[in-house]
Amino acid sequence: AVDPTTDDIVGIRPTMVVLPDPKNPPCTERTMTDLKRIVDQCQSAQVAGAHEGVHPIVVVAETYIEFRKPGTLAATTLINDYDNLAVSRTMSKAFAFAGARVGYLAASEGIVDCLRIVRMPYHLSAVTQAVALAAFDHRKEQLSQVDHLREIREQTAAWLKEQTYKGQPLEVAPSQSNFLLFGGHFDDRGAIFDQMLQRGVLIRVVGPEGWLRVCMGTDEEMRRFREALVESMRAVENA
Repeated sequence: AVDPTTDDIVGIRPTMVVLPDPKNPPCTERTMTDLKRIVDQCQSAQVAGAHEGVHPIVVVAETYIEFRKPGTLAATTLINDYDNLAVSRTMSKAFAFAGARVGYLAASEGIVDCLRIVRMPYHLSAVTQAVALAAFDHRKEQLSQVDHLREIREQTAAWLKEQTYKGQPLEVAPSQSNFLLFGGHFDDRGAIFDQMLQRGVLIRVVGPEGWLRVCMGTDEEMRRFREALVESMRAVENA
């Protein structure tokens, strides 16, 4: 069960509950209260088909943890309080290391053994591990652009809210990641995507109908995005 409610947990009786944090889409923040509520429920829920006393494991995937607002509590602060909780993180985003398919996990030894049974069969070579460890040794340099990307995200969100499509202001979903979900009422988001592509700007057609997604880039890339979006929306409006 992915991103369940407590009722889902009781009804489905899952072996494992996976919680993306922040939620994706649209990458809004999951409150610590909600997280504790779900983990607490899993501590007493029964796994379907298992022996009595076997409870679901909760895996919190903090994929965009580096992009969250400074001072935000992370799920890792709960590891010592729960024996059914694991927290996974990736080097794909802030470390720009997606091709290596490498991440890291915080959990008790027993939980780690359980997760090994269901992990995806990605080969983690010695070279990949060495590069990942080297990246951690230079974490400050590796993450030097994250603060700036966070600023760009907030500036872009503010700018998007000032734009209109067919007379209505654009909506922007709150985000704690390196991208923004925006629009809300695009009646032909595919046409806007095509217009953007013709102008050399690639965004994503993803999420609920009426919405588009843009990842944060360099200052120059975001300038081109803003220019292309305005031109694309006007072109679709006048078609």
